[in-house]
Amino acid sequence: MPLTVTNPFTQNEAALANAAIDELASKAAAGAELFASYYYVSAISVNLSFPIFVAPFALQVKQVAIMTWNLDVAADDVNYWRLAVRRSRGPTTNEIASKSTQLTGGEAITLKTEWNYDAVTFSPTASIIGKGDVVELAVFKTGTPANLSGTICNVRYEPL
Repeated sequence: MPLTVTNPFTQNEAALANAAIDELASKAAAGAELFASYYYVSAISVNLSFPIFVAPFALQVKQVAIMTWNLDVAADDVNYWRLAVRRSRGPTTNEIASKSTQLTGGEAITLKTEWNYDAVTFSPTASIIGKGDVVELAVFKTGTPANLSGTICNVRYEPL
């Protein structure tokens, strides 16, 4: 004897529920995406770079977000930072993506607020990271911007 199932939703209610589920799914990270975070405790007042993680397998960097824990960094065309996420293979580094606190084309950093790279173009070749490559953050100072204090860097990636 065949089993009969009755849908308790009207066609309109079911369509609305499916649309809500699709919207949430589009905003969530894909199931295969992972992330790595690094917290640089000391105040950064000079040009430098530091590792975020060593790739345990081949992957592609998909997104980056920075946060400063202790200080705001104003947007300014004379005194600004450029923060670049890079792939490092031995002595060779390649820039994956960068963003600045420059007033023209950049953005201020507000403490304890995500400063993301959503509007930044990622290099299609440098964002491919091989097993054993290092993903690092390099910071470059122009003028005398406020120190980057308590810098947190979050990198989202997808295994290849």
